[in-house]
Amino acid sequence: MVLNVTNLLDELNELGVQIGAEGGRLLCWPQAAVTSELGDRLREHKEALLEILNLPFDDPSAFWIRANEQNWLDARDEDVRSLTRPRPPLQQCPWCCLWTKHTQACIDLRRSWIPVFPIGKKHKGVKIDQVPRNYLQWAWDAGALRDADVKECVREILEIKEAPRES
Repeated sequence: MVLNVTNLLDELNELGVQIGAEGGRLLCWPQAAVTSELGDRLREHKEALLEILNLPFDDPSAFWIRANEQNWLDARDEDVRSLTRPRPPLQQCPWCCLWTKHTQACIDLRRSWIPVFPIGKKHKGVKIDQVPRNYLQWAWDAGALRDADVKECVREILEIKEAPRES
């Protein structure tokens, strides 16, 4: 039964049909994409779908644990902890407004824009790629850079592998 519901959810996703629940009702949109056969299958699995859709948001893994129970039973404890641990909130990209994946246009735009250096008497207001590397390194090491875009640009210029620690 759970496998049938999982397949139905996958099929809805492939068709671009979104599903929701309001009280004891299933809501699907766009409704034009729901054929009579698909509607029959939704009615057949209505109770299971409502159960899934009404799971508490803080435990989205509950359904998938039941759906793939044998896989979860076979998994090592540290893998289960890693897969079910709380995730940090997603941050929206200021360039393309996507949450997790950037378009090539976004990547190109980010690379074409170079911020100005925010500190110093001689270099304040100068595009970062024009500031001497040793001064950029000093600012990086001193933790003098506060703006995320400036930090990212300096990190790329200096070819620093990891992001700086926040204090």
